[in-house]
Amino acid sequence: MEVEVLAGRPIPRLVPAVLLLSFIPDLLIGITHGLHATWGGVAALMGMHVAVAAAAVTSYSLFLPVSSQAVADVAGTKPPMNRKPATR
Repeated sequence: MEVEVLAGRPIPRLVPAVLLLSFIPDLLIGITHGLHATWGGVAALMGMHVAVAAAAVTSYSLFLPVSSQAVADVAGTKPPMNRKPATR
């Protein structure tokens, strides 16, 4: 069983794009005054999205990329010998 370690490469481009997309419903709530929302509430929702994205990126940077040896330990197989383990 071979597991390709590709995590970490798309994150610098993906996180800002997903964060901006997450603001769209917040802005729509503010524009339509849905659920009797105020702009302060909309700003709080947007701030919450930023906090979650920051926590996610921090945790991903701590735990990814996973080394081939760690994957092999979990899978119960030997790591491929022709590849170097992933480094941070």
